[in-house]
Amino acid sequence: PGLLWLGFVLSGLLALGLLALVGLVVTFQAAVHWIVERELTRTLDARVRIDRLRISPVTGTLTATGLSVYDKSSRQPLLRIQDVEIQVLPGALWYREILITHLRLVQPEAWLALTPGGISWLSLGVPGDNSPSRLAVSFRNVEVRGGRIHIADRRRTPEHREVVEAIAVSLRDLSTRDDRREARPVLTLSGKWRGMTVSAEGWVAPFAQRRAFHLPMRIRRADLGQVAGILPPGLAPPGLAGNAEVAVDVQGQEADSGW
Repeated sequence: PGLLWLGFVLSGLLALGLLALVGLVVTFQAAVHWIVERELTRTLDARVRIDRLRISPVTGTLTATGLSVYDKSSRQPLLRIQDVEIQVLPGALWYREILITHLRLVQPEAWLALTPGGISWLSLGVPGDNSPSRLAVSFRNVEVRGGRIHIADRRRTPEHREVVEAIAVSLRDLSTRDDRREARPVLTLSGKWRGMTVSAEGWVAPFAQRRAFHLPMRIRRADLGQVAGILPPGLAPPGLAGNAEVAVDVQGQEADSGW
């Protein structure tokens, strides 16, 4: 009887321990969910919502489903991502850095606008000198599959809209660290625009003091009439028609008056 009673006690303590552990895990997940939404809201200066978020401290893996970003004032959609998978190197936190070894985005959808001042989208600026110190964020490898971009050209009247689909992106070694902000990480991308295959390989510097990019682009089997419609006035001869391989050197740098 004594041994039986002891077995019941141990079983009860084990059950309580498991319940406490489950409670801690649930609380931890909820806390991380709230923190991630809050930090993304601060960083992007937009409304951020995540439907579901799961994190494994042991493997350093975070998965999120249904991430949505909206403009703060107009509440217009800026970004939606079906699934996000992040692998983090926990040891980098000792050096005040969030080191993401792999970031995978599945079926992201973005809405951006072309204005006389440049590209209007998410705010990815660097905090000012008076802002509290934050952790640096570094990406070793970023992968995007099945993306879509909605482009509104507000430089025209009426506003002109385009959609680029089936987007694939690969980006390596991007960081907000002070000693790496001016680096030029290699970016490759491809997609479908009006049935034509568009690809680019170059570099981007989104966290530099003056943001910049250089993306030489190629359009395979391009419909010259459609391509001429998106080029600046006077660049393409009137009545251009036919199909050809088109190469366009696209580059820009931020200045005090815009891009």
